[in-house]
Amino acid sequence: MTDRGVRRALILIFVLGAVARVVAWRLVGGLHPDEFFQTLEPAWWRLNGVGLTSWEWRDGVRSWGLPAYNGGWMALMMSLGVRRGDVLGSIMQLHWALVSLVLVAAGYRGGAFVTRRIQARATTTPVIVRAGDAPAGWQGGLLAAALCALFPIIVWFSPHTLSELPSMLCLVLALTLTTEMTEKDAVSRKRVVLVGFLLSLGVCIRIANAPLALVAPIVLLVRRRFAHVGWMTLGGAAPILIFGVIDLVTWGKFLGSFVGYLDFNLIRGRAAEFGSAPWYGYVADLWHRAPIALVLLVAPLLIRWRATWPFAVSAIGLVAILSTQPHKEERFVIAFWPFVIIGAAGAAGAWLADATTRSRLRWRVTRAVCAIAASIAVLDGALHLAGGDNTFARAKLDGQVVAGGDANVTGLLVDNTFYTGGSLWFGRAVPQLEFEASLLGNSMISHALVVEGSDNERLALDAGFSPIFARDHFVVLRRR
Repeated sequence: MTDRGVRRALILIFVLGAVARVVAWRLVGGLHPDEFFQTLEPAWWRLNGVGLTSWEWRDGVRSWGLPAYNGGWMALMMSLGVRRGDVLGSIMQLHWALVSLVLVAAGYRGGAFVTRRIQARATTTPVIVRAGDAPAGWQGGLLAAALCALFPIIVWFSPHTLSELPSMLCLVLALTLTTEMTEKDAVSRKRVVLVGFLLSLGVCIRIANAPLALVAPIVLLVRRRFAHVGWMTLGGAAPILIFGVIDLVTWGKFLGSFVGYLDFNLIRGRAAEFGSAPWYGYVADLWHRAPIALVLLVAPLLIRWRATWPFAVSAIGLVAILSTQPHKEERFVIAFWPFVIIGAAGAAGAWLADATTRSRLRWRVTRAVCAIAASIAVLDGALHLAGGDNTFARAKLDGQVVAGGDANVTGLLVDNTFYTGGSLWFGRAVPQLEFEASLLGNSMISHALVVEGSDNERLALDAGFSPIFARDHFVVLRRR
């Protein structure tokens, strides 16, 4: 393949990845409360003076860094006339879905590195790339890019506005850039500082991912790039300073939310109050999510360990370390998938590269086997995509929008305000309260959002409410 052919293939992969993410954005089903209450609702609250605050924002264990970023975009859109909360929230979901295409670029670079690394170990003859030829390692690069673009679990996760997503993007990209640096005798200091900045930013956004940031400097130390580790550390100081100052301004303590987070989760272990799972919980989740894909991806990753170890250590290490914590949610280890994909695709790419030097028949068979294996992995991920922990239906958000869109709304009762889009999706500066039968007699309450056929619906009907909206077992009732 030529250099132009690789660029065209990458453009096509980016386009397909973008289309898949837009589809996921439009069709996303189960939603996690934290994607509103940890990132979007706080921004809406600061911009409009009304919002539902979860315990993190009362106890000071969350940084305002990510909400401030989201709030900046929301403020810009509001200045352009976009005022509806549900529209702003949807735009931010689309924003993060498209930003996640960074994984495609990182996948290409990481997969190509692994392929080149295996090729270099297999022969002492240097690979000569002539002008116009495809870059060395393109086989693994394109395969990794395609899987990062289309693997269903990654695509499904992309529009969810959770801290795991931007943290994952920073850390995956940083590791791929680090591995590339080991191939060069001279690397610009700006490049090394950038990698340090990305690693630190990924940790500042999500502290639980801190173990992942250790792999990149280990890679450099193994290659005896001691000076690079120093410059990387310097680059990592900037996000810590930025987030520390944000905490100083918002919580009154430098890095106050970091200290509070560590105290709550590691020292006092109070995260277990929100549920606990056995030590093998994450392994079971990964197996349940895509059992065939897991085997197809992990096998080449381990077989080619000497070349894939930075990505293998990141993937397996994250799962192993977080498995020591009793409170487990599948989203905490979502970064497992891109790391495994990059390593496995790079290993497969080396097989493809070797086949190109053999007979035409061997090349065709190898290419067909890799294409079939990749297709099976994607299909397997798609077949097991439904479900998730701590999720609620999109229809509940739709019900909030309907209630908030009624010009006569003066108060809304919801069976559980936490399992909603907060005040952002409701979009009204009027009371939104937990459902209590005694409140149905209060004239301030004009609407109720309940489960269809539930006791709460019966109580609302008996109190003089009538349904105005119903979808997927949720119903909105309005006082007659």
